[in-house]
Amino acid sequence: MIRVHFTRLFWLLSVPLLLTGCLRLEKPYPQKNSYALELPRSVPAQQPLSQGVLQIRKFDSAPAYRSKGFVYRTGPQAWHSDYYHQFFVQPADMITELCRRRLQQRELFDQINQGGYPPASELLQGRIVALYGDYRPDHPPMAVLELQLTLIDERSAPTRPLLDRIYRRSLPLADRTPASLVDAWSKALAEILDEFEIQLQQMQSSHTQQQGSAS
Repeated sequence: MIRVHFTRLFWLLSVPLLLTGCLRLEKPYPQKNSYALELPRSVPAQQPLSQGVLQIRKFDSAPAYRSKGFVYRTGPQAWHSDYYHQFFVQPADMITELCRRRLQQRELFDQINQGGYPPASELLQGRIVALYGDYRPDHPPMAVLELQLTLIDERSAPTRPLLDRIYRRSLPLADRTPASLVDAWSKALAEILDEFEIQLQQMQSSHTQQQGSAS
C-alpha cells in the first residue's frame, strides 16, 4: 500500500511538470500587423484646372493585388503573399480614397462628385497594375507601384478619354522592414499623383491654346 501511495504521488507531481515542458516547446504565433498608406496634406492649387465636376470611380486592381496581404517578388518567377503583414483595407479602396482626398485638397476641379450628383463632366478611373516589394536576391530591395489613371470626358458623345497613362515607380527601401516598404509605397503614390497633376495642367494649357487659335 505504501508503494502504491508513493507511485500515485509521483505521477501527480510529474504530470504538471510534463505539461509545463510541453507548453514551453510550443512556438508563439507571429503577430498579425496592418498598415495603411499615407499622403502629406496638400495645399490648394493657385487656380483650378477645370470648372467642371469630377467623379472618381472606385479603382480596380490586377488579381494578384486584390487581397490585403503584402506581395513580395523573391525571384524571377517566385512570388510570395504575406499573411502576417497586410493593408488595413483593400488596396484599391485605400488608393481610391487617397486620390480623392488629394484632388479635393488641391481643388483642381470645381467639385468632386461622391454620390452621383450633380452629373460629372469628367470621370477618373484607376487600376492597380502592380503593388509589391521586390526582394530578388540579385536586386536591391525596392517598393514597386504601378497605377493606371484614365480621365474621361463625360460631356462628349460618345465619351472619350482625355488622359490615359500607366505610371510606375520603383523606390529603394531604407531597410527590409514592412514599415519601410509602406513608407516607400506612400512616397511612390505621392510622386505618381504629382506627375498626374502636371499632365492635367499641360492638357489644360494645350486646350486653352487650341481655343485661342480657333478664335
